[in-house]
Amino acid sequence: MTVTSEGRGVWLAILGALLAGVGAQQNLCWINNAGAQYVTEIMENNKIGDAVVNISVADSNVALSLEGANANMFRIDGESLRVNVILDAETMDPVFSVTVICRRQPDTNQLNVIVVIVNENDNAPMFSQSEYFLSVSELTPVGTSVERIQATDADKEALFYSLDGNTNGSEFFRLASSNSPSILVAKLLDFDEGERLELIMSASVSVLECLVCDNEKGTVFW
Repeated sequence: MTVTSEGRGVWLAILGALLAGVGAQQNLCWINNAGAQYVTEIMENNKIGDAVVNISVADSNVALSLEGANANMFRIDGESLRVNVILDAETMDPVFSVTVICRRQPDTNQLNVIVVIVNENDNAPMFSQSEYFLSVSELTPVGTSVERIQATDADKEALFYSLDGNTNGSEFFRLASSNSPSILVAKLLDFDEGERLELIMSASVSVLECLVCDNEKGTVFW
């Protein structure tokens, strides 16, 4: 087949239009000049309507919408992706995605936004009971572990433990370490000094300062 210069010009014009269409389709919208996928973080306990990311569009004719299983958790407000719910790292999946559809007829492309919930320390460590009653022999050697009373933390933070020094049992018992809830005998027990000894244990997320802690009565020894 012979292609004339006129025909070649027509084909080049068509090819140019196709390439222009592909380029437009690939650049209808973007986030921070990233590719088709963008990862961002948002702190839990957010306010409804907080912005997640801003979306750049090629021009004012580009319409944005959302798709995907998590689409109802977000909304498009102008060129911003905003959150519709209060996020909770303890009860929700920590990572999820939403698809942003960018449409300018006849072209469409999409952005996959990966949202990571950042955990905030908003839960106090808790013991399973407010009081524990234990029986310890008067002949128990110094250094013996008599109980391990561990607190739990919904935020999964590292916990530090302490014993209140103002109780009558504080001189007879100690913790194995600040990050261990094992209670050890620190001094030989003497029932002549009292058969009932009390300890108060606290758990906190800071070894220096009790920022968030459970200060209820921890342990009573008989």
